[in-house]
Amino acid sequence: MSSYPDDLVPLGKLLKPKGLNGELRVLVFNELDTSMDIGTELWIKTKDGYIKRTIEKIQIADKKSVVKFMNCDNRSEAEHIHGKDFFLPRTKFKKLGSNEYYLVDLVGSQVFDENKKFLGIIIDILAMPSQHLIVVKSDNGEILIPHVSVHVELFDKKMKQLSVKGIEGLID
Repeated sequence: MSSYPDDLVPLGKLLKPKGLNGELRVLVFNELDTSMDIGTELWIKTKDGYIKRTIEKIQIADKKSVVKFMNCDNRSEAEHIHGKDFFLPRTKFKKLGSNEYYLVDLVGSQVFDENKKFLGIIIDILAMPSQHLIVVKSDNGEILIPHVSVHVELFDKKMKQLSVKGIEGLID
């Protein structure tokens, strides 16, 4: 078992093996920009901690995404790690432009509406088939806000603040 980085971010889940040569189907939480490529070292969470595996082959294609790790050369080896979550250190993410951000960057941010009213703190991002949902913990429970341009106005990375609009119907 390797010691692991303290900035691991969940990227997805290893699903069932595909074929006989060690490939696995994968569920990728954000298939638009995964920061995964051939040679990327991923961390797989096991019951005993984390193990590190290097990507030998990868194909991102929505529900048919597949990964093969180096030294995982048959179905039996793939079965040992299927069903596990996989992670990447945040420091290994691709660099972004000044107005871009990763969804994980939203977690912990304060949320304000268009009138500057504080709504709560982002506690999670849910990956749904049609869109991502921002989960906000408010004084009255949780608010789910679709991460779409209709509602997301501005994210200030330095201040960790998200401005949203048009969400009156989403709040109890």
